[in-house]
Amino acid sequence: RLTEVWLDHFNVGVTVPKQFLPWVRFTYDTEVIRPRAMGPFSELLKAVLRAPAMLTYLDQWVSTKEYPVENLAREDLELHTVGLGNFAEHDVKAYSKLLTGATINPNSWAYEYNPKAHYTGPLHILGYRTANRSANGDHLISSFAEYLAHRPATARNVARRLLVHYVEDNPAKGRGDRVSRQYMKHHTDIAATLRYIVDQP
Repeated sequence: RLTEVWLDHFNVGVTVPKQFLPWVRFTYDTEVIRPRAMGPFSELLKAVLRAPAMLTYLDQWVSTKEYPVENLAREDLELHTVGLGNFAEHDVKAYSKLLTGATINPNSWAYEYNPKAHYTGPLHILGYRTANRSANGDHLISSFAEYLAHRPATARNVARRLLVHYVEDNPAKGRGDRVSRQYMKHHTDIAATLRYIVDQP
């Protein structure tokens, strides 16, 4: 059930006719989502941002410093983490630059980082700042994912996702606030957050 929650949350459409997608989507459930379904949300987010299925589905694998593709950056902010109303257009543009370099190997269909495609220069996204001087910006993906996972807006988004699936269609704000506090208290740990939910009367 929890794997289904995250497959819906980090959706990759299987009917979209894109190169490699049928093959890389096959392992998305078993190798990316399922093993991390009850761990820290931050680790799940890091894995999704490097998942060949997600990189293919949202065209990140063809994103370059000259032509950053904004699809993954926008979807990650709007749906996966902080949610609508909690970011601006300049955040999307800066985030898309941070993600450049993340791609897949067209022969093995595995994740690959291409420093030649990575945009370098200062970036400011939702209060996160980096000089971004190195062409190898792979570590920035993990760093910013950690930052995003710990945002209060992300905590509320994750809390609502779990409550809607396991408890009720329209969770009361107070209940959502209590669950999001547990999420933050346990450093984004999904199992601890879900345990708190099921322990409630």
